[in-house]
Amino acid sequence: MRGARNGFFGGLISIAMTAAVSAGLAQTPLAPSTPSGQTATPAFEGWYKNADGTFSLSFGYFNRNTAEVLSVPTGLDNFISPGDANQGQPTFFYPRRHWGVFAVKVPADFGTKKVVWTLKVR
Repeated sequence: MRGARNGFFGGLISIAMTAAVSAGLAQTPLAPSTPSGQTATPAFEGWYKNADGTFSLSFGYFNRNTAEVLSVPTGLDNFISPGDANQGQPTFFYPRRHWGVFAVKVPADFGTKKVVWTLKVR
């Protein structure tokens, strides 16, 4: 897997991810881990070129809970854009950090367009 600084995407990688939480908080402050009650955050992890010239953008997530599994069905609180809202992203978020959970395939001429994974928890 190549980093965002190399090759096709150069220094202009345009991946936007959002994690919205209730109570009007834009970001959860760093705090000691707790068994439950925390949020999950999407993570863009890099990209790789496929044999057919397309690219796959790799994603994972961080569930801040140490015990609670979060369930966020595909829909208004868990979707990918552009394209089909369900592009293989998880709907169950197991505790702690998970790498390489799914990839979004984009065309060879994707350029500086954006892929957005919106995940709203709590």
